[in-house]
Amino acid sequence: MGNNVKLVTERPLEHLNLLDDFLMYSVASSSKYGAPFCREMLHTILDRELSDVTIVAQKVYYGSNPEKHGTRLDVYVEEHEDGTQTGAIYDIEPENGDGKKEELPKRVRFYHSKIDVNVFGSGEDYKDLQQVYVIFITSFDPFDRNRMVYTVKNGCVEEPDMPYEDGARTIYLYTRGTEGNPKQELRELLHFIEETNAVNASNRQLKTMQDMVEDVKTDKEVNLMYLKIKEREAEIRKEVAEEKDAVIQQLEEEKCEAERQKQELEEEKRETEQEKQKLEEELCRLKEKYEK
Repeated sequence: MGNNVKLVTERPLEHLNLLDDFLMYSVASSSKYGAPFCREMLHTILDRELSDVTIVAQKVYYGSNPEKHGTRLDVYVEEHEDGTQTGAIYDIEPENGDGKKEELPKRVRFYHSKIDVNVFGSGEDYKDLQQVYVIFITSFDPFDRNRMVYTVKNGCVEEPDMPYEDGARTIYLYTRGTEGNPKQELRELLHFIEETNAVNASNRQLKTMQDMVEDVKTDKEVNLMYLKIKEREAEIRKEVAEEKDAVIQQLEEEKCEAERQKQELEEEKRETEQEKQKLEEELCRLKEKYEK
């Protein structure tokens, strides 16, 4: 397991849901459960069976140089047919929190481009470029239309009915959406992903997935990794708090210094005013003397 997992919350491991990065990563990266778990999930989302798959949890694409943007894909799935990588590619992104939902479309555009550049070999024909699905599963409505499913594909503005197939698909799944008559299995799956527990494992497929999740949650290596991440998070919070305290102290000192300088300037101003007044009085006295 890598150390590039997002920071986790204060909740114990047994209370995490599949929308939490750490749990989704842990299940997807499991050598025992990763492939069957992702197949079950994609089967319900896409409503079709998948062949053999290879899972890469936390797949990282680095920038072409230090000044270029890289990215990390949460769950990268390669579908195989006849033992070769000729099927589709799926990127599954659980998103718990809507901090920058307005950036999602351009973020997705970047993900598609990164995947295409890295899977398309030199000398290959464009017709062989694989289908790529970027799938966001969110606890917030990305477009405020209350839909559970938003499927996005490229097309022609002037001829919306014109066939245009570039192999790129983006699917946004809003766990609480109701519009669009989503199928029952998908509703149950998304509810289970948002609140992962035995009560919400309401069908045979979800019971199987729940068993996988429970087994992963009790895995010693997973628990050790979670503990290490929580310890590191506590260290980071402590460092941030110390930096914050140091900044506050520095600002207080700067404020005190500014007050001191202000008082000095005011004192100098008073002394200048007094000198001015003395000079004016002396001028008046001399003027009166010479006038006599």
